[in-house]
Amino acid sequence: MIKRSLFIVSFIFCAQSLIGYNVIFDFNGVLMGTNTKTSLHATGFSNVLQCMIHLRKSPTQINAHLKTKFFSILDNIAQTYQLDTQKSQPAYDEHGNPLPYLMRAWLDGSMTCYEIKKHAFQALAIHPEWFEHAAEKRAISNLIKTIFTPKQFVKTSKIYTECLAFMKACKKQGHNIYALSNWDKESFVLLQEKYPEVFTLFDGIIISGEVNALKPSPDIYNILLTRYHLNPTTCWFIDDQQENVTAASTLGIHGIICHQKGLSKKPDFRLVVRTIKNILMTQRHDETCEKTTALIPL
Repeated sequence: MIKRSLFIVSFIFCAQSLIGYNVIFDFNGVLMGTNTKTSLHATGFSNVLQCMIHLRKSPTQINAHLKTKFFSILDNIAQTYQLDTQKSQPAYDEHGNPLPYLMRAWLDGSMTCYEIKKHAFQALAIHPEWFEHAAEKRAISNLIKTIFTPKQFVKTSKIYTECLAFMKACKKQGHNIYALSNWDKESFVLLQEKYPEVFTLFDGIIISGEVNALKPSPDIYNILLTRYHLNPTTCWFIDDQQENVTAASTLGIHGIICHQKGLSKKPDFRLVVRTIKNILMTQRHDETCEKTTALIPL
């Protein structure tokens, strides 16, 4: 309890040092993540277990295997229907891997969930050779259904309390907070309904599905800056992907990478706070930053 209290205090003191700034948050990997239990239930525990047995994958290997297979299947589907994969801007996952075209089309709003699922399940029905085992096909089919069905997709999301605490500390000190995320517009409506107390905190939100642009393209950052009349030098952008942070930095925005904490996979906001503090000290944006630094228990 004491550690948690000190952690919240560190948020508040860091927030005080950001007077006059705009803090921009990514959604997935920063503000929210995947509810593992709900996601496993949707994929099918028995399917995952059978994949582990028949494909000889350990518990630490199976998630990476299914994700790689999922990406591969989406690429196969796009090739089957000869979709123009160059139409969408590039985007990447948290490990820097390029997202398949169908995921990019979903995120930028150029294809609906219905269209993607229609292509997907037609292709899966005629290409059983894409899979090594029936359980693998069932698992991937369930993943496609879950991700591209807005109501089911939102059920797998959860809010990270560490990020929410930081957001509230920023708001309490009078700072503006914004969201900039690669997120589809169909599920975003349901996400807002699920977490109204979170989304009312934002002064502005830009999602890729509504503006037809994807991070790390400069287009989506410029839309945010223009729409809300923001000076990039007064902005701090927190994202879990290096490509997105680098893109922000090239536009003059202070980019902060949000790393995950060990096995928990939760965002490490202690490190975020430390990074902001160090940048402020180095660049001397705020004369009081050095005084408040001594009060941050890191």
